[in-house]
Amino acid sequence: MVLLGVLVVSLTTNMVPLIVQSVVICLVAYYVVKDFCETMKENNEVIVGSLARKTVSMLSAIGRYTLQIYFLHFMLLFRLPNSVCVYLEQSHVQTCYGHAFSNVMEFMIIGSCSLFLCFLSIGVSLIIKQLPFCHKLLFGK
Repeated sequence: MVLLGVLVVSLTTNMVPLIVQSVVICLVAYYVVKDFCETMKENNEVIVGSLARKTVSMLSAIGRYTLQIYFLHFMLLFRLPNSVCVYLEQSHVQTCYGHAFSNVMEFMIIGSCSLFLCFLSIGVSLIIKQLPFCHKLLFGK
């Protein structure tokens, strides 16, 4: 309850330092996921819903290809457009206090780019898999 109170205050005012806001967001996300997992374990239910199944399969795919993602993402990195960089820079105030939703927007922008890079790395690794010598040389499989 205290974490949710701090989260609400930090998102509605500029009176909470960004480091505290970031830690609180991480803790709230941790407890939400933990509660969800415990509920699913207690009820012995199968995860239902197409969105939940797609999310689980997406995270499973990322988990299966972590070595390939780790190895290939350095070669696939790209520079964000200048307008995005300017927006991210302007969304933070010099006094270490951010705007109400600057962290959420930053998470969405950077998170979507990260997912794009992950799936691009998986695609490139599947292409490399068709070349047995390169696949063995790069990934040792």
